[in-house]
Amino acid sequence: MADRKVVLLLKIIASAGGSIDATDSDYSMLNYFCDDRGKRDDTFNRAINSGYITTTFDSMIETSSAHLTDAGRALVGSPKP
Repeated sequence: MADRKVVLLLKIIASAGGSIDATDSDYSMLNYFCDDRGKRDDTFNRAINSGYITTTFDSMIETSSAHLTDAGRALVGSPKP
């Protein structure tokens, strides 16, 4: 079972419709989940490594997005969009 902070991250992404902007920015809400436990084991990367979210990068507009996986949706009870 994922820890509370991972579940909180997943619930935030679920409430945004299953995906969220993950572009590096000083104003990103995701900063709360990055570098919070150390560079290699922060909450954001823990969720990726656990298979709860996946990220994509659009090189045309240079933006990243984080998306709930089926495992992430199952953990927080979020239906597919």
